[in-house]
Amino acid sequence: MASDGGGVKVSWKAPAENEGVKYEVIRDDRVIGVTAGWHLDVTEPGGNYWVRAIDAGGNRSASTAVASP
Repeated sequence: MASDGGGVKVSWKAPAENEGVKYEVIRDDRVIGVTAGWHLDVTEPGGNYWVRAIDAGGNRSASTAVASP
């Protein structure tokens, strides 16, 4: 996670074989974005962040450990 003063870039390591997988980025218990990539730019920083994967069948993984900017 990186902060540039005006926002944060939430990033994670995604496996090489992740076809059909999407990632939910959660801030303070609310989903703030879904992406098929390995990062999400957040314009309003603050709070605690988690990421979880969603497979092609709609199954969600456990959330990552919390990260704060």
